[in-house]
Amino acid sequence: MCGGVLCGNNNNGAEVVNLAGNLNVTGGQCLLKSSSGVSGGSVTWNVSGNISVSSGATFGRATSMTGGCAISFAKGSGTQTYSMAGTLTDGSLGIGWTVASGSTLDLGTSVISGTSSTFTTQSGSGLIAAHGSRLDGNITAGGTKTFSTAGNYSFNGTVAQVTGASLPTTVTNLTIANTAAAVQLSGNVTVNGTLTVSSGASLDFNSKTVTTAHPPVLQGALTMEVNKTSPNTFTGSKLTQTAGTLTYGGTLTVSASGNALQTGESIPLFSATSGNYANGFGSVTGPAGPGLTRNVAQLTGGTGGNITFGCDGTLTASAAADTTICSGHSYSLNGSGSQGSGTGYTFSWTSTPSGFTSSAANPSVSPTFNTTYHLTVTDSAGCQATKDVVVTVNPLPSTSAITGSSPVAIGQAGKTYSVTPTSGSSYAWTVPSGTSITAGGTGPNN
Repeated sequence: MCGGVLCGNNNNGAEVVNLAGNLNVTGGQCLLKSSSGVSGGSVTWNVSGNISVSSGATFGRATSMTGGCAISFAKGSGTQTYSMAGTLTDGSLGIGWTVASGSTLDLGTSVISGTSSTFTTQSGSGLIAAHGSRLDGNITAGGTKTFSTAGNYSFNGTVAQVTGASLPTTVTNLTIANTAAAVQLSGNVTVNGTLTVSSGASLDFNSKTVTTAHPPVLQGALTMEVNKTSPNTFTGSKLTQTAGTLTYGGTLTVSASGNALQTGESIPLFSATSGNYANGFGSVTGPAGPGLTRNVAQLTGGTGGNITFGCDGTLTASAAADTTICSGHSYSLNGSGSQGSGTGYTFSWTSTPSGFTSSAANPSVSPTFNTTYHLTVTDSAGCQATKDVVVTVNPLPSTSAITGSSPVAIGQAGKTYSVTPTSGSSYAWTVPSGTSITAGGTGPNN
């Protein structure tokens, strides 16, 4: 239609218009329910082709007319398009929009609006949305909006998209085909058919979960987010497949927030109830804590659904050098840690023979026999390194009583004193002030 006014009317009863082809409004008005002095009744348009309204044209129903007005996209099989560049008017009672079972409506970035209009997708129908403001951005009708849990939904925009609150928590098929920017989930979703992430497309789980009844088709990029709430406990993104073999493909990026990661922990991102996995992600970019290594072999090799973490081997324990002391003397063990996570070092000392323990970095010891001290350093990532310190203890030398001349009088000389020599011992004599040693000051005799 180009120019002029095309009106549909019915006073009372139900008027049905079955349009097998396209409805193109390039100018003027196309009012599905309008005529001066006509009220009541209903008009339903069953459209099997596409609807296109050009800029400057008006489409919908008149403002003041009563009675029902409905549009059904009723191709039955295949895709129809809706393109609105003109003005959509829904009157005071609105338009009832329906996507019939078997039909798929491609909305592009166009909007179905109207203060009183309603929108319904029937079981087995499909919607394709390219609007940047959620599925809710394509459908802003102010009346009741009903999106079938047995419908198919696809996002193929050219800007970043979010699925929006209108996407049901359960769908039949979910397709991510936006190759320009990521599509972000707004809520958890169960896919009873197939989840498809097309080549070049990107699905951001946004810390949400997806449950699939059948193997997904993963050809694009997945982004998943988790939060560590306690040791080895994670919440957030996860894909669970309830039957069949979970087949990987495309790429995966994972981020982690919350408590710091530690060695031995495992992030469960994917779960196949059958326990069967296949293929692998082409690349996995994931979280890594300082001092840790990230193991993604399960995801790149198709053997499981977890990322695991281990120590990177850089943590070093240091301590004092091995030494020899005399019995009764003390020695500082001087423990320390370096590298690894770089923080949170704790220390644990034990000994062989047993009997000594300490959590200090630098304890002082006074062994009475040969002892090996064992240091274990643990960093904030839970990694450990060890170091030993061997302390050899020499007993104090035994010395006999001093024998020799009687006490020395003032001015006397030549008096000799001695002890019984002990093999391996050395001697040092001291005398009172005013007395001198004339010979043998470092021997057993003087």
